[in-house]
Amino acid sequence: MTFVPDNYEKVEDRIADFYRDHPQGRITTDVLHLDGDAVTFRAQVYREIDPEPHPAATGHAHGLLLKPKAVEFIETVSIGRALANLNYAKTARMSAEEAEAFEDAKSQAQHPVGRATGPLAIHRANEPASAKQIDLGKRLLAQVDDGINIVTEHLGAYRPPEAWTKYEASGDRGASNGLIDKLIAAKEAQMGGKRPVRAKAPAEDDPWHMQEPPAEVPF
Repeated sequence: MTFVPDNYEKVEDRIADFYRDHPQGRITTDVLHLDGDAVTFRAQVYREIDPEPHPAATGHAHGLLLKPKAVEFIETVSIGRALANLNYAKTARMSAEEAEAFEDAKSQAQHPVGRATGPLAIHRANEPASAKQIDLGKRLLAQVDDGINIVTEHLGAYRPPEAWTKYEASGDRGASNGLIDKLIAAKEAQMGGKRPVRAKAPAEDDPWHMQEPPAEVPF
């Protein structure tokens, strides 16, 4: 079992405090993204039972489906974050559940186990994106009009390519479910269905690009 210090309060305690102060309030959650490997939740907190134009606070949580009841667990983390944003955090903003999720992820990164029995290679989900993935992600974000929204929807909150993991960048091998694939697809749609071509810059010492090409290529 993951060790969590006593100074982290449980989300259920924050929920009890909230409803004690706002008996007519409500807490809603919805899934922003769910696949076979990860889920992203958004929690919204309202002080009154009547619909309001905007929630009093919102919280997000993204987590990998590494253990039983992981979906419910990540939903609870999102509620804890939303309540923390409404100042229902007595000791620390991080709840006991969020601290547990953090320790689980850190432990997994320190002790990768290779490919999981399911579709997710766990070590790729914890390794930072490669330099090649980061570079391509940056270039695509600069070219795709809706790139930031695509990243935000996929991750639940915007993070630049430098903060992506290998799995977030490229997804399952051969499945085209990573951010780079989504951005390339958006780039294709933006170009009218044409596949983007990755141009290769000529070497600085290559004399070919320094002169006019011949009218006919001799063979």
